[in-house]
Amino acid sequence: MDVFMQVIGYIGAIGIAFFSFPEIIRCFKNKNTVNVNVWLFGLLAVSSACFWITGFYNVSKDVEAGADFSFGLAVAIANVFSFLSPVIILFYKLVNVMKAKKHGMTEKEFHEKKANN
Repeated sequence: MDVFMQVIGYIGAIGIAFFSFPEIIRCFKNKNTVNVNVWLFGLLAVSSACFWITGFYNVSKDVEAGADFSFGLAVAIANVFSFLSPVIILFYKLVNVMKAKKHGMTEKEFHEKKANN
């Protein structure tokens, strides 16, 4: 049963880590972040950061105790990636919003203008 639970843990960690990758690909391919939900990706970033911090804390405790820390380390590393995905998307959105404001437009207007040119 322990092996089964570890497999479920690995699958969950990997799934969370890859949650945002389709959105990253879509944003960079279309150069469009108009429909990005800032609250969703902000919450995902904060949640992943919490998992990341506690994950590495637990790994350090396992290392101090001399226990096997491989599972905890794998999950902690996956949480680093799950943190980076929404941060990249939010940064790209911020860049697009700043470009639009520079031109005195909303992000949507700026994107539509770029699409028409």
